[in-house]
Amino acid sequence: MIFYIKDRNDKLYATCKFIKDSKQLVLEKSSFIKKTFNCSGCNSINKLRSELINDGKLQEHNDDLYLLNQTVTFTDINAAACLVLGGKLEDAETLIKNEFGESIKEIYTEVFK
Repeated sequence: MIFYIKDRNDKLYATCKFIKDSKQLVLEKSSFIKKTFNCSGCNSINKLRSELINDGKLQEHNDDLYLLNQTVTFTDINAAACLVLGGKLEDAETLIKNEFGESIKEIYTEVFK
């Protein structure tokens, strides 16, 4: 199932798929990643951002955004949302929604108990 990562103002940044069996979230190619990053204690996400930039997997899009040019898989959906939106989130499972506005937590309640 396809889901979307939007900010609190409903601006779309990323498209992703959730793989229920492995509990993985796959950020799709052509997703946007905010350049601003304000997250203390997010060392693993900072490291991943640097690796994606250095490996050419995040390309300049404009002054505010990078463009992801290949898929990236996460086992932690909060980490995925943190990368995309540029800050620590504790509620990504309610923020990530499908085209009908249903959160990933609503669809996969047995996974996110």
